Amino acid sequence: MKATYRILLARSEHLAMLPEIENAAATLFPEELLPQELRTQTTSIESFDTARQRGLLWVATTKDNRPVGFALAEDHGKTLHLAELDVHPDHQRRGIGRAMLKNFLS
Repeated sequence: MKATYRILLARSEHLAMLPEIENAAATLFPEELLPQELRTQTTSIESFDTARQRGLLWVATTKDNRPVGFALAEDHGKTLHLAELDVHPDHQRRGIGRAMLKNFLS
């Protein structure tokens, strides 16, 4: 991942951008894997905020703190599960998803 991005726990100011990232990433899936009616369904800001408050939401940001990707985890007792990982198509193929996954696993 280029040094122009950083991975950090999400802050409240990041939340409004996450549904746009989620929608943009969904457009890359073939319709047989993600039907059209599911492409516009996004995680609610409230759900993102709950995850943020619990330390279960990370974002990849540009130097100017603009989110371009996120990793959302779910707490299942003694284990965390990665529920969703999205990177905006304009920022894919730069190692951002890999970096977020590595951050999640550490």
